[in-house]
Order: sequence, then structure tokens, then C-alpha cells
Amino acid sequence: MIIDIKGSTKYNRKLIEEAINFYEGILFKRIFPSLVISVILINKLTAKEDTIGDCIWEDSRTRPREFTIRLDSAVCISNMLETLAHEMVHVHQFSTGKMRDSRTDFDMIRWEGEILNTAKLNYYDYPWEIEAHGRERGLFVRLAKQLSLLSNQMTALLTETRSPVT
Repeated sequence: MIIDIKGSTKYNRKLIEEAINFYEGILFKRIFPSLVISVILINKLTAKEDTIGDCIWEDSRTRPREFTIRLDSAVCISNMLETLAHEMVHVHQFSTGKMRDSRTDFDMIRWEGEILNTAKLNYYDYPWEIEAHGRERGLFVRLAKQLSLLSNQMTALLTETRSPVT
């Protein structure tokens, strides 16, 4: 995998690179040496565009191998790394063909073979977002443990199991 990171500090760029490699190891059953991920760390992206991060493919619509991930470098590092985990789930979805954009209609997305009209769904009902939001925290906590980024108390708080509401 080729990784190119621009913006922010040398420390943040190194941490982002380590995180991408870590997330790739969990998300991908096999390594994609042809995968190219460009990360642009943008100061105050949230204030400018109302997003902490996003991911777009740059080449083939069907099984892309080149992606750009933009992240807000003004947020705390834990939010940045958790958002990166979310966007890496999207990289996985696109690069494995699980998710594909329509050729002709921006609102139409093919998800696991089924064509969905995003104009008729709420963002939080998109199956690809359900998966990405569902995996982001677990991926981040595993990374944080691996890199010793969190105190034991914080790790316990983030990983505690909650009893279902009855």
C-alpha cells in the first residue's frame, strides 16, 4: 500500500500512517499492494465544510484502488483517528466491491448487489454508514491499546459492555 499524507504536524502524520497500516491489517483479509491512500489533514475542515472527514475514490468506479481521505486536523487526535477508522471502512467497502457508485445517477449506490437510492434514505440508514459507524470505535480502541495512546481507565471506559435497555 502506498500512503501519502499532507498537512498538520510530523507527529500527526506519523500517527496517521501507523493507524492506516493498523486498520488495513484488521479490515483487509489480504494486503492490497496496489492501494494508494492520500490523506490531507485540513485545519478546521469541520468549520469550513461541516465534516470531520470524508473519503473519495480517485480512479475506477467499480473496484477503485486510489483514495483521498480528508481529515480535520483541528480536532483532538482521538477524534481524528476514530474518523480515520470510519473512512478506512469505506476504503475497504469500495476496494472490495461491496459498495459501488452508480455510473449515471449520483443518488444511486450499489451495496452488496442491491441498488439503493440515497435520496430516499436518511444518512444514518445507509448500510455502509451503519457498518462504518459500527466499526470505527472498536478499530480506534484497538489501535489506541496497541500504541498505548489511552490510559487504562479510558480504555476500560471505551470498551465496557453496556447492558441492554429493557
